[in-house]
Amino acid sequence: MRSASLLILLLASVVPPAVSTLAHERSLDEALASHARGIVRRGSDLIPGGLNDRSARKSGSSRAKRSRRKKNAAKSCEVHETTSRMAVAATSTFDSANFFDNFDFFTDADPTHGTVTYVSQSTAESDGLISTDNGVVTMKVDDTTTLDSGVGRNAVRVTSKETISIGTLLVLDAKKIPYGGEIDIVEQVDDVSQNQMTLHTSDGCTLTTPMDALGTVLVEDCNANIDGNQGCGVQDPSTSSFGSAFETAGGGVYAVYWSEEGIKVWSFTRDNIPADLTSGAPDVTSWGSPTAFWSSASCSMSQFFGPQTIVINTTLCGDWAGATYSTYYSGTCNDAVMDPTNYVDADWQINYVKVFTANA
Repeated sequence: MRSASLLILLLASVVPPAVSTLAHERSLDEALASHARGIVRRGSDLIPGGLNDRSARKSGSSRAKRSRRKKNAAKSCEVHETTSRMAVAATSTFDSANFFDNFDFFTDADPTHGTVTYVSQSTAESDGLISTDNGVVTMKVDDTTTLDSGVGRNAVRVTSKETISIGTLLVLDAKKIPYGGEIDIVEQVDDVSQNQMTLHTSDGCTLTTPMDALGTVLVEDCNANIDGNQGCGVQDPSTSSFGSAFETAGGGVYAVYWSEEGIKVWSFTRDNIPADLTSGAPDVTSWGSPTAFWSSASCSMSQFFGPQTIVINTTLCGDWAGATYSTYYSGTCNDAVMDPTNYVDADWQINYVKVFTANA
């Protein structure tokens, strides 16, 4: 995929050569602001007390130029997860048996100004953009239609009907994430292989350093109203945490624990998923150091975050992926969207999304 961004408490945002994907938890700010990030993706506007997805967010991770054929669309992906206390039981499981019964389809204009058209569930079904075959939930970007310049490509963006609050553990098990994108829990653009996790808040929240986690701190100030809604990002040290390398490794799990202590994010490759998580009785205290950690010592969980929804989205071009397109490819992002072969890898393949409650 060319230029895309994605996010979700999991992921989703993609653009023909320029795609962004993201999966993440949404805060109240997304309700007021146009937003286009994956599982949870928002626009540039931020509502105080909430988490905001930005399309114009600048990626702090280094991006190596790649000479790829135009058919490989650049993307950005992201996934956001937050947790609170230690989870002991799954209160909600979204998988192939019930996934689309628990998510609403977003059909308004892309808040992040991508060259994309979000379709309804009925259209997505008839066009083959969603499926639940073989126990896997798939959401994809149209990869068969040749378009005129400037015409949005059909894609899917969904938002959970259920909200989550402090004291929960959110887990996403995916086989594949659209290549490229923004990731709040999982976010990135183009062909970058390392995931980026980011928080976007109103003024006053910062990432405590040194950070007690494995990732690399990219930006400390989480204020979405400055620096193009860059937010406070952390880069995953694993080179298989995003993109084609993630798929080649068999996918993996992203887990976000949102507690009064702060927000911790773990990423596990398929062969390193904790046994307690696989058994359905996760104990985050046994997982070792998280990949990223936003401590409440410098960012009040109750002040800056309200109830979150899960948004899975793939957008094309737009504020972030579109702005970085020329870093990776020749031509324009909008021209890349015209060619359907640029989006053959612009799909989510999700085994499940689970929400766990914490101990009292």
